[in-house]
Order: sequence, then C-alpha cells, then structure tokens
Amino acid sequence: MKTNVLLTGRGNNTLKDKNILDVLGKPVMYYIANACKKATTTDNLYCSSDDDNILSIAEQLGYIPIKRPLELALPSAQHVDCILHGLKIMEDNNDLPDILVVALANNITIKSNWVDDCVKMMQNDMSISCVIPVYK
Repeated sequence: MKTNVLLTGRGNNTLKDKNILDVLGKPVMYYIANACKKATTTDNLYCSSDDDNILSIAEQLGYIPIKRPLELALPSAQHVDCILHGLKIMEDNNDLPDILVVALANNITIKSNWVDDCVKMMQNDMSISCVIPVYK
C-alpha cells in the first residue's frame, strides 16, 4: 500500500516567508518535512508551493517539488485545489498513492510517530477518509 506525503506551503501570504523563517537554526518547514521523511510508513515525498525558496528547501530535504500554477498561488486559492493539483501531478508520474499525508509547511509540532500512527489507522481500515493527529 503506497503512502505519499504532500507538504504544502504558500509563499508570502499572511506573514512574509513564514514557512522558511529560522526557528532554532532551521527553517519552520524543516520540522514537519523531517518528521514526515522519518516516518516509516511514508513512501514518496512531494512539496507543492508557488514559492521557489520553499521548493528549494524541500528538494534539499528529499522532496519532489511541484510548482503551483498562478491561479493556485493567489490568496483566494483553496487548499483543496492545491491538494488536487498535487494528486494530478502524482498521477501523471504514475505515483498515485493509496494514502496521502497532507502536511502544512508551517506546522512545527508534528512528530514522525504521529504520522505513522495515523497512516497505520488508515491502513487497518480503508473506510477511514481522514485522520488528524491531536495533541492533548
């Protein structure tokens, strides 16, 4: 069963360069990108963005870059449309997953074992359409 990661981040929207701001010596997006990369249940790693800096950092971390078209880079663009665009690129590359992990580039609190736990829940019951980790 194939599980791909789609890391999503928009450039210069609300807080300039929020996804690449330095936090403890690493860009914000490093933390979630690294957690998803370290997860044992994920196969291929993709990053969708309109921002070349985000795509460059993601590529350095082992992610396949997906450059968003202009209409998906506008403040009015919906996240679901960016996800569907990413899935279309995966499909075009004959890499459509059974499970898709959508990771927001500005989330620094996700751990790799949380990703694994969520993926395993879906693998065990494919009638589940979505799992969201919540920290208590």
